Amino acid sequence: MSFVNVSLKETVWNQYCFKLKSFYGMFRSIIILQVIAIGFTSLAGVASTGSGSMTISFNVQYYSADAVIAFTMIGLFINGIQMTTKPFREDDFVFVTNRLSQNLSNMAFLLTVSVATGITALLSRNVIEMIRYFLPEHSYMQDMDGPNTWYMVVGGGIATILYIAACSALGYLVGSLVQLYKGLVIIIPAVVIGYSVILGTQEGYIMGKIWAFYFSEHHLGLFAVKLICTIAICYGAAILLLNQKEVRNV
Repeated sequence: MSFVNVSLKETVWNQYCFKLKSFYGMFRSIIILQVIAIGFTSLAGVASTGSGSMTISFNVQYYSADAVIAFTMIGLFINGIQMTTKPFREDDFVFVTNRLSQNLSNMAFLLTVSVATGITALLSRNVIEMIRYFLPEHSYMQDMDGPNTWYMVVGGGIATILYIAACSALGYLVGSLVQLYKGLVIIIPAVVIGYSVILGTQEGYIMGKIWAFYFSEHHLGLFAVKLICTIAICYGAAILLLNQKEVRNV
């Protein structure tokens, strides 16, 4: 019998460090998605407009990191789901562990990935501008946003990271639901597609209100509170759901 007591904090830290070393492929997959998004955005832009007459014509293309951020959010959502699958869960049993420490280390890892990839997504705008500058068809570039203050830069960075972290938390919650109720693999995509089709109905109006709740907030502090609470609720619900699974027999 061992008289060595391992604290929850120590167990979570050991599992977290293990996942940073073992699951580096998640970082790599997100970076690959970001590179793909940078390539598409650099060549085609995110929007364009133009006009002309018999003597002159012009075309305006808009470039931003929005596509890179969207790809990152999708990638983290998928990674959140993957963390709840059996292969990832069983990796934790090389340690003295329980459901709580397993979930906490997963959450710490996903938050770390969210922060790291959120920063690279923000920096991708500079990469896109540099690529556009050196392309042969480059003619004139102008920053349409005007001068960026420190508040805009910091606020935009915080918002981006929180959005990405929320997507990873939502993915973790969805993965937890699927682990308990396998039929949700079909039901959840059907519901999402269904709501996308009925945007003009009352249900679509409700979805619009939810969208406005998260994407139309102008006060940074209130926005951060909304996203942090949402992340906490998703992870808290995931913990409750995964605790219902039977303990693995060794």
